[in-house]
Amino acid sequence: MDASEHQILISAARDEAYRRGYRDGVAVGTARNTTSTVPQTYSEDISGWAPNDLCQIYACVQNVTSPGAKVTNFRLYTGAPEREYVTLD
Repeated sequence: MDASEHQILISAARDEAYRRGYRDGVAVGTARNTTSTVPQTYSEDISGWAPNDLCQIYACVQNVTSPGAKVTNFRLYTGAPEREYVTLD
């Protein structure tokens, strides 16, 4: 995988959503945050991926009464698509 793109938004105004990407449980890339209820698009190039690596995105809000944060339109891009596959768990 060479790059990823996704959107993050919050469910209710006055909250702040946080997002972080992980490879096999280890943080990679840039931590992101937003206070927008409109989807905000982020993209990033993260190198060093190997076959069978697990790509994870965790999102949360700080306000425990909030309905939550949402990651949408998650896309992966690669320079070698014939060798890549995605498993959704």
